[in-house]
Amino acid sequence: MKSPLERRFIARSEFKLLELEEIEKFESFIIVRKDKGRYILQKVFPLSVEAKGDIWYTIIDYYEVLK
Repeated sequence: MKSPLERRFIARSEFKLLELEEIEKFESFIIVRKDKGRYILQKVFPLSVEAKGDIWYTIIDYYEVLK
């Protein structure tokens, strides 16, 4: 099984388990951090995943902060 951050979809309920901290939120995007890494996630409605009322995101970009 792939690492959760390599999977196509990440559920909002998995953020704490993956040690992701929300730092900025927009209407359909969210920026989260893990150590020096920043992930830009886009809210999606996957048809291939049983949603169970959770909010789902897909990673659209990654960058690192030097400080």
